[in-house]
Amino acid sequence: MLFFIYTTFIVPATVLIPIAYAFINYRGLTRAFKIILAFIIFSAVMNTIASVMARGYHMRTTGIYHIYTPFEFGFITAFFSEFYNKRIRNILYGLIAAFAVFCVLNTVFIESMMKMDSNARSVDAIILIIFCMLFFAKNNSDLDSRWADHASNWVVAGLLLYYGSSLFMFIFFDNLTRDDIMTYVIWTLNATILVIEYVLFAIGFHKCKAQQTISTSR
Repeated sequence: MLFFIYTTFIVPATVLIPIAYAFINYRGLTRAFKIILAFIIFSAVMNTIASVMARGYHMRTTGIYHIYTPFEFGFITAFFSEFYNKRIRNILYGLIAAFAVFCVLNTVFIESMMKMDSNARSVDAIILIIFCMLFFAKNNSDLDSRWADHASNWVVAGLLLYYGSSLFMFIFFDNLTRDDIMTYVIWTLNATILVIEYVLFAIGFHKCKAQQTISTSR
């Protein structure tokens, strides 16, 4: 019962924390942060639909993830593209299109809507983890600047934490549908990591206000 309440109501509700901070500081958001805000809202809507389908109508929700995964990749890749020049940005946009095609082919020929799209979600997670690592390598070489002062660092830290920890679940999803204590522990840990990701996003949105204040005072 506690697991049900935690994963069904408490964890999904925490998405409101970064959304609230984002709208409070909306005037200070860069294009990159507006993309992440759009992604968070999209995720909240899709998760709500999946929850209603599963809890209210007892329907399979695996098809939702086949739709969700390419959009997830598109939003987050577009976020990272904002930190590069136009040439690299165009390459990343091309990667978004290529990944969408891969997702469609995976659904049509390998993993149908009746199964979780583990292949696509695993590739999605691996590429996003690489993006996070490259971001930190590229944008945190300034020793005179504090890591915590950069709003984008908090968002990327949240992404790296979530996708780094979830990769195992995406790969071995079929083994995590059994009704045993270990499965409940893993799903609870994953849900908790999602909460932490939302909190890190909220800190990033809050830092946007601080950065705006600093730039205005100069």
